[in-house]
Amino acid sequence: IAATQGKRLGAWPWITLGAGAVALGGSLGFELLRRSSESDAKQQSTQLGFQNSLDRMDSRKTDARILLGVGGALVLAGGVLLWVDRGSAQPRTGLGLACVPGACAFAGRSEF
Repeated sequence: IAATQGKRLGAWPWITLGAGAVALGGSLGFELLRRSSESDAKQQSTQLGFQNSLDRMDSRKTDARILLGVGGALVLAGGVLLWVDRGSAQPRTGLGLACVPGACAFAGRSEF
C-alpha cells in the first residue's frame, strides 16, 4: 500500500523569499544613500546645492520605503508559501508482506 505525495510548490517559496531578501537589501542600500545625501545637504554652501541634495534625499527615501514594503510583502508571501507547501507534503509510506512455504516476512518504509 503506498500513499501518494501531495502536490508541491517546488522552488517558488524559496524564490519568493529570495526576491524579498533582495528587495530588503535594496531598501537598506537606498536608506544608506539617503543618509549620505542628508549629510551632503548639511554641508552645502548654496541654496541650489542644498535643494539638489534635498531632492536626491527625498527620492532615495521614497525608493527605500517602496522596496521595504515590497520586500516585506514578498518575505511574508514566501513564508506563507512555505507553510502551505509543508502542509501539502504527505509522507510516503510503503508496506509489504511476503510469504513462502514455512516463513513470512513483513517490511515497512516511510519518508517524511
